[in-house]
Amino acid sequence: IAPGIPGTAPGPVETGAMVADAVKEQAGAEAYLEELTERAVKKGIAAEKAVMTGLPGPTIMDYAASNGIGLIAIATHGRGGLERAVMGSVADYLLRHSQIPVFVVRPKKT
Repeated sequence: IAPGIPGTAPGPVETGAMVADAVKEQAGAEAYLEELTERAVKKGIAAEKAVMTGLPGPTIMDYAASNGIGLIAIATHGRGGLERAVMGSVADYLLRHSQIPVFVVRPKKT
């Protein structure tokens, strides 16, 4: 951060609450993925979990390439139109950029 210096852009600010929220989110992600991994393994599906930080699409592709992953399976939020254009889509990114096959699961319609 460079406050008061003309011509400098403000830097990122990290608060204790932001760090606590990130730790809580990561713990939740790990617990969720652990449950999904256990369910897959019980059904005879080879699965592993990994929680990483970074831009989702490139991070997933890098992890898959570095670890000899043969298939990327990803669920989509099912967004479309303007919402998808604004929010982006990790599944769409992977489908367009990954050299590894991508299996996309769409949400059930209720």
